[in-house]
Amino acid sequence: MRLHMLHKKLVGYATIVGFGEEAASKIGIKPSQQQHFKGLTLDLGRVYRSISVLSRGKQGRMLPYVCAMQIASIWS
Repeated sequence: MRLHMLHKKLVGYATIVGFGEEAASKIGIKPSQQQHFKGLTLDLGRVYRSISVLSRGKQGRMLPYVCAMQIASIWS
């Protein structure tokens, strides 16, 4: 999965869990993805740390492979 898609999906999951379906709809998360996210149980601390790392990568402050390595270390 590409890093920008991982970022989008993690933000969608965090939005569903934190703010509900209405907020997820406002940021463009499809209803089918919302149903998928509701069935998941992920550690929110890891989700937020991953979003932070991916955001740094999007801003160009981190090389993509370093970003991928840090995400792998978060989830291992």
